[in-house]
Amino acid sequence: MGSKIRRLVGLVAMGFALSTPPVFAQEAKDKALASCDQLASSPLDPAVPMGNGVRFEDVDAASAIAACAAAVAANPGDAKLRFQLARSYDAAEQFEKAIAEYREAADQGYALALSSLGSLYEGGYGIDADPVEAARLYEQAAAEGVVVAIENLAKLYEDGRGVSQDYGRAIKLYNQAAATGSPYASGSLGWLAENGFGMPKDEVEAARLYQIAADGGEAFAQHNIGVMHARGRGGLAKSDVEAIKYFELAAEQHWPLSFLSLGWHYSQGAGVTKDLTRAEEYFRLAIAEGDEKVRGDASNDLAWMFAVEDIRLGEAEQLARQAVDAGPEMAGRIDTLAWVLHVSGRHEDALPLAEQAVALDGDEVVYADHLAAIKAALGQ
Repeated sequence: MGSKIRRLVGLVAMGFALSTPPVFAQEAKDKALASCDQLASSPLDPAVPMGNGVRFEDVDAASAIAACAAAVAANPGDAKLRFQLARSYDAAEQFEKAIAEYREAADQGYALALSSLGSLYEGGYGIDADPVEAARLYEQAAAEGVVVAIENLAKLYEDGRGVSQDYGRAIKLYNQAAATGSPYASGSLGWLAENGFGMPKDEVEAARLYQIAADGGEAFAQHNIGVMHARGRGGLAKSDVEAIKYFELAAEQHWPLSFLSLGWHYSQGAGVTKDLTRAEEYFRLAIAEGDEKVRGDASNDLAWMFAVEDIRLGEAEQLARQAVDAGPEMAGRIDTLAWVLHVSGRHEDALPLAEQAVALDGDEVVYADHLAAIKAALGQ
C-alpha cells in the first residue's frame, strides 16, 4: 500500500488528474466503516453482535463524529452508519444535527432511529418536549420489533405520559420486551408487582422478577432486590450481607439510592464493619449524584451520623438544615435537626423542632423519646 500511495503522490506532483483506484477507494470505505462501528455502534442495535457496541454514556463523541461523518460520506446509502452518526451527535449534545440524521436514517428504513428520535422528543432535547410525538415514534419502532422502543412505550403507558395511563397495556408491552431477555422490562414488571399496579400485589413475584433483572445488570433492580434482602421481604431471608452485595453492584453503575443505602449500612455497621469514613463517602456521592429527594435524605443521614457520634456538629447542623429546607414537612428531617441542636447543647432551639416532629408524626416513638430528652435537659 505504501508504494501505491507514493505512486499516486508522484503522479499528482507531475500534474496528472487522477481517479482513486477502485481497490484503494474500497479500502478507505471499509476503514471508515470499521472506525464508525468501533466508536459509535449501539448495544441496542440488533445489527450489532451480542456483547458488542458502545454504551451511550461511553461514546467518545468528537472521535465518533469524525469517524462516522467520514463513513457516511463514503457510504451515503448506509442507514446504520447514518444512525451511528446521529448517535454521535446526540452524545455530543448537538441535538439539531442528531435529529436531522436520525430522521434521515429513519427515512432509510432504520427503525432504531425512530426510537432514538422518540427519546429526544420525550426528553425535550433540541426540540420542545412532546410525549405524544414520542409515543407515536415508539409505536412505529415497536411495530418493527425494536426492544428499547417497546420498553419506552411501556413506560409511557405506565406513567400516563403522551398516552392515557394503562397498566394493562404497559404490562403487555413489558412482557413482550421481557420475552426477548430485556432486564429493564423484567425489573419494571417487578416494580408493578411489588406495588400492585395493574396486577395483584405480589412481593414474592416482584423479588423473582427483580432477581432476573439484577442478574441482567439492571441497576434499579439490583438496588430493589437489595432492599428486599435488607428488609426480609419477597420471601427472602433478612440479610444485610446479601443486601450490601446488590447495593454495591448498583453503586458501581452510580445508582444514587444505593450510595445512600451503603452509607447507612457503613454508618451502622449493619452487615459490614462500621466505617464512618466510608459511610461519609457514600453519603457524599448520594448528595452529589442524587435527585432532590435522595440529596435531602443523604444530607439528613450524614447529619444524623455526626450527631450520634458527637462529631463535626457545626457541619451536622448545616446538613440538617439543608435537608429540612428541601423537605420542610418531613418529620424525620425535622427530628434530626432537633437532635443535632440538642447534642450541641442548644436545647431551647431544639425544643420547638422536636415538638413539630411529634406533631407531624405522633406514632413514631423515637420522636417522642427525643422530645422527652430535650425537655428533661431544659428541666421540664
